[in-house]
Amino acid sequence: MVALFCVASSAVYIVNDWCDIERDRCHPNKSRTRPLASGLVSKPLAAVIIFVLYAPSRPGA
Repeated sequence: MVALFCVASSAVYIVNDWCDIERDRCHPNKSRTRPLASGLVSKPLAAVIIFVLYAPSRPGA
């Protein structure tokens, strides 16, 4: 149960980074350290990662 919570919270963390991508790109420090803002991870790859992390953590999955 704890592992599933950790996996789901990781998916939410990525969603949060996605929502803040433009603000993070404007920030002098965050743009270097955030995978989406820095371009290290693309939006399509982030979407796949979100799905892979969230899908098994759904109730009843």
